[in-house]
Amino acid sequence: AESVTKREIIVLFPLLVSDKGQGLSDPDDGVRAAMTAAGLRLIELHGGTCKELLQPMFENQINKPDSGTAEGDLLKEGAVLFLATLAKFLPKGDPKVREVLTRLVRALRVPSESVQRAAAGCMGPLMPMLGGAEEAGSLIQDLLGSVLGGASYGERRGAAFGLAGAVKGLGISSLKAHEVMPALQAAAADKKSEARREGALFAFECLSERLGRLFEPYVIHILPLLLNNCGDQVCVCARARARARASVCVQHLLI
Repeated sequence: AESVTKREIIVLFPLLVSDKGQGLSDPDDGVRAAMTAAGLRLIELHGGTCKELLQPMFENQINKPDSGTAEGDLLKEGAVLFLATLAKFLPKGDPKVREVLTRLVRALRVPSESVQRAAAGCMGPLMPMLGGAEEAGSLIQDLLGSVLGGASYGERRGAAFGLAGAVKGLGISSLKAHEVMPALQAAAADKKSEARREGALFAFECLSERLGRLFEPYVIHILPLLLNNCGDQVCVCARARARARASVCVQHLLI
């Protein structure tokens, strides 16, 4: 990998991100893992000098319409990982950092949990690279808005993964700084909106899972909401409540 030239990278990466059943979308798990590892290693070594060539290639794959196939999900998931790894070469405050995060937020809307998890996991390291607290706060509020007001199950759940990833990157103090928990708690108690209740429960689940023990100080505040929702007659909310309680149980051994 160290001796690969820029010319060779131009040839190699189109093969890795091909939608022809090879590279990131190879049906063999072992081959696919090796291809992903090779791509990440090449980006780590040469991304600084090749980012102008590689970034549009990865963005093109992420922005393609959802194919609804496992192969398409694998390709998007790998392209998300490649793009986020490439973004680490950008200086803090570079406008392109926000551009990459915007691409990752769009990937959160893909109706595939593996793609959503990959995008959310990539957001954490990039959040501290934003230009300042105001820019980070704007992104947090956008994600919170999608968690509670997203038009579909997939959009709300993907945004919950993203919110947890962003908070992980900024630190637990960002929950207080951006008033995330009061908004989620109010939504979880909103008897007039199934979508808002469901979104809040998704967020509790994802925050508990992503933050682990760091989330513990907030568990005592959300526990009554999880227990009160046991009587929720709306099926989707009941499922979301069960998943949130299970996540809190695993992480904090309280339920």
